[in-house]
This record gives sequence, C-alpha cells and structure tokens, in this order.
Amino acid sequence: MNNKEHVLMVVVGRTGSGKTSLITKLCERGGYKQLISQTTRQRRNDNDNDHVFVTEEDYNYLFAELHRLLGEYDDYLEVFDDNMQYSEAPVVHSIAEKTCDIYQDLKNFISSYRCGVLEVMDEALWQLNNNFELYWGKACAELLRAVHQVVYKETDDEE
Repeated sequence: MNNKEHVLMVVVGRTGSGKTSLITKLCERGGYKQLISQTTRQRRNDNDNDHVFVTEEDYNYLFAELHRLLGEYDDYLEVFDDNMQYSEAPVVHSIAEKTCDIYQDLKNFISSYRCGVLEVMDEALWQLNNNFELYWGKACAELLRAVHQVVYKETDDEE
C-alpha cells in the first residue's frame, strides 16, 4: 500500500484483546497514524492516554447546571435551522445543550493536543476545524444571539 493517507482501518475487539498493541505496531512499523477515540470507560491507570475520556456524567452535569442557571431562558427559537423549512412549529434549541456540545468538541481537541505527538495534534486540529465548519461555528453564532436576547431582553414594563 503506497498511499496510507487515504486508508482508514478500524480495529474492533473485546476489552484486553490487544487492540492497542496492534495499533501501536501499525503506527511504529507501518507508518500509520492513530486517531484518538472517545470512550466512556474509566481510565485503567494514570498513563492511559489512548482515548479521550468523556463521561456522560460530565456532559450531563454541565448540561444540568447550565439548564438550572438559565431556567426558563434556556430555550430559544432558532430561525436559521435547516429543518425550519420542513417544520410547521417553531424550532426550539437549548442554550445549555449547544454550550455543552461545543465544550465537548473543545475538550476533545485539548485532550488530543496535549499528547504532544505531532500526527495526533495535526489530526486533532483538522478535526476541530472540520467540526467548527460543520457544526459549532454556527452554534456559536446562534448562542451569541440567544444569550444576547437573555441578557438584554426587554420586558413589557420597559416598552
């Protein structure tokens, strides 16, 4: 195989079956790059840096706290949603959920970038840029408008 840039291999197996050892050998001897995967399992030890450890508990905790703080102001109408053209009802989004989604992408990037391996860092930067273009860049713009509305919303008394 001469052009490894366009090859994607997925290694799947049971816990402890040697997936990490195989991937390490492929990277060392075959010139492949490893993408850092995400997992919800616990770290096996302090040196367990082969995954981005994102727990559902972390995400859910952050979401719950933001949702609690925002209360009735968490939901906002999103007029730029692509699904709006198919909906007879308003499309409602959550400030807390969008914020948590962005947080997760940024946390994944930082976790991968900290490893110090140039190929992994390059891949993490590419993934961050791609996710920004496809999702969270637009989400940031939506959130800015929604948060602005919450902070500077005029009440009926002010009109």
